[in-house]
Amino acid sequence: MNVKNYKININSIKNGGFINLPIFEDFSTLDQYDTIKKDFIEVEKSKSINPILDYEKTRLTPKKDGNDINKININLNLLSNGVINSSSTLESIGFNQKDVLYSKNAFKKSFLRLNFYDTDKLTSQRLVNFYTIFLKMLPEYLNQNGGYLAGTPKPVANIPVKFTIKNPNIFVDEYSEGFNLYHYKDEVKNGLPKELFMRGVFNNAKNGVSYNLMTANSPQSITNLVNKLHVKYILYRDNTGYYYEIDESYSDNIIVDSNNNLTIKLYEIIEL
Repeated sequence: MNVKNYKININSIKNGGFINLPIFEDFSTLDQYDTIKKDFIEVEKSKSINPILDYEKTRLTPKKDGNDINKININLNLLSNGVINSSSTLESIGFNQKDVLYSKNAFKKSFLRLNFYDTDKLTSQRLVNFYTIFLKMLPEYLNQNGGYLAGTPKPVANIPVKFTIKNPNIFVDEYSEGFNLYHYKDEVKNGLPKELFMRGVFNNAKNGVSYNLMTANSPQSITNLVNKLHVKYILYRDNTGYYYEIDESYSDNIIVDSNNNLTIKLYEIIEL
């Protein structure tokens, strides 16, 4: 701020050396640049600048009670003659032996879509992410015995509708899409978990049918169904990194075995 210096000659002051100051003064912005800049210009400038949003994502790995999860199995139980089939097989949803033996498009282009939402309220939820897991022939459903059948698929009547994703740090050459989650770093803060809600849809390229899935293994009324559609994921951060856990208390379709393998059971929606 520029300041002008003035010298007052006391001999020129009348009235016995007193200076009269009026009670009322008209306000003037003269020589008030610092105040104007601080209280007006900077404030208005900050209002005109859009806030900085951090779109950087981080990888979150699955945990259970502090232990690493090695494998996630997602078992589908679909309708058969109007009833939920607790042992759905590839045959029961239309596949034949040639579809899997020759890895036809009908088989390899069928996929499970895991949609993640910011809330479980259907009227206000927003889709924040999704993962696509394609149907693959798992090693456990290949013939292991010697002879010409070794390495070929078992009968489709014995192969369940199942998706398996594995920890890529342990199973380097195995399928791992959807094992790790990716989410915005600034939304997962230390000591402040972030909740996401997953809803599954299976798309069958053999018959063109999309199966909407739920977490309950029995028919549901419309009222109850809205509470049986999602699997709850809890995203959190600590001093060692970013992780997520699946909330077993939110839905009763989650199983974790002694080998830290996690199983999610999903069922085709059927209403009462």
